[in-house]
Amino acid sequence: MHDDGSIDFDGLRRLAVHLADNGHDGLLVNGTTGESATTTDDEDYDCVQAVVEAVGDRVSVMAGCGTNDTEHSMRAAREMVARGADTLLVVTPYYNKPTQQGIVEHFRMIGEAADRPIMAYDIPGRTGLALTTDTIRSLDEIPQVRAIKDAKGDLFEASRLMAETDLLWFSGMTCSISPISRWAPSAWSPWSDTLPATTTARWSRPSTPATCPVPGRSTPASFRRWTRSCTPRRAPSRPRRR
Repeated sequence: MHDDGSIDFDGLRRLAVHLADNGHDGLLVNGTTGESATTTDDEDYDCVQAVVEAVGDRVSVMAGCGTNDTEHSMRAAREMVARGADTLLVVTPYYNKPTQQGIVEHFRMIGEAADRPIMAYDIPGRTGLALTTDTIRSLDEIPQVRAIKDAKGDLFEASRLMAETDLLWFSGMTCSISPISRWAPSAWSPWSDTLPATTTARWSRPSTPATCPVPGRSTPASFRRWTRSCTPRRAPSRPRRR
């Protein structure tokens, strides 16, 4: 940002190009860790457009559109897709603590509004509410929900759900990157903005079947591959375990 509080769009574009030049295959705009909690909707939309224009088709662009207001999140999702976002990051509704079924409907309505692949962000330390195991199973039945960003850190639950659902799993906590990256497709790294080439080289190394405890998860899928693959699923591909 500039000293007057306005967004430095030139700096944002330079950062996006720098990350693309150094091996990143996906960029998240308006993630919850940055300034998005205090920027306006129009500023958020303009940030998405600026990054999309800067990197073109070189990398996939994900836009954070989740709030604790379903209608607001739906409007944001539609506009961010209109500005060029390939996929959406939707955080669990915070503060008002809806029921687990309410959370499922929240994600369903956002998915239907934008019809783009969604990564559900489970971060109970910030939102005050965790996704339960059954809720994550229910999210897997929503065609647009394709992945989980896991900042809960329950490795047993993560490995079990990766084995029994079609959801891709992304580590959202520094302390769980190492164990989850042994079988998960990718990870969010807090130091990747400053060490992009080093981070990319580290997390792009596939695990082997001998070190990967989850069947079918031996090779990490790139962020670009899963976001570009994807028209949203229209039906679950295999039965759920209960």
